Amino acid sequence: ASIEQLLLSLDEKKVAIISHSYGTLVHSCIVKQLSHLVSDQSNIFIDPVCFLSLDSRYVDNMLYRQPSSPNQLLLHAACAEDLYSIYHLQRHLCWYESILWPEDIKQSHGRIHVFFSEFDEILPTSFINDYLKKSNIDTTVLSDFKHGQIIIAPKYQKNILKKLLELETKSSIGDNESISI
Repeated sequence: ASIEQLLLSLDEKKVAIISHSYGTLVHSCIVKQLSHLVSDQSNIFIDPVCFLSLDSRYVDNMLYRQPSSPNQLLLHAACAEDLYSIYHLQRHLCWYESILWPEDIKQSHGRIHVFFSEFDEILPTSFINDYLKKSNIDTTVLSDFKHGQIIIAPKYQKNILKKLLELETKSSIGDNESISI
C-alpha cells in the first residue's frame, strides 16, 4: 500500500521496474498485488530470488553457508551477518507471498526479462532458467558472473538499459508468445 500511495502522490499511473536480488521480492509483490501499475510495462529482474524461492538451496546459500570465496564473504557480510537483514529474512519475510510464478507474470501483462549470473552463489541458476524458459519467459545468463557482479560491470549495465529500451518498444507479452534478445 505504501508503494501505491507514493506513486499516486507523484501522479504516476504506470511504472517500469528494474530490480536486483532482494529487491526482486518487493518487485514480485508489486507484480502480484499492484498489477495495474506494471500492466504493459517493462520489468527486469536481475539475479532474482523471487522465483522458486522455496527451494532449500536459497536459504542454505543465503543464510547458513559458511563463505569460501571473496564474493561469498561479501554476500555473507551483507546478508547473513547484517542485523536488520537477517532479522527480517528470518522473522518477517513471508517467502510464500514473495514467490513469483509464471502465471503471475502472464496475468500482469508486463514485458519481462530476467538476467542471471552464471555462477550465482545464491541461486540455482540453470534450474530456475530452465523453469522460466519452459514458461516462455525471456532470460539471459551472463557467463562468468557471480551474484551481484553485474551491478558493477558498466558494459552489462548498458546491456540492461538496452534491453529496457527494447522492452519499451514491444507490445505486452501474450500467453503464447515470448520476447527474445
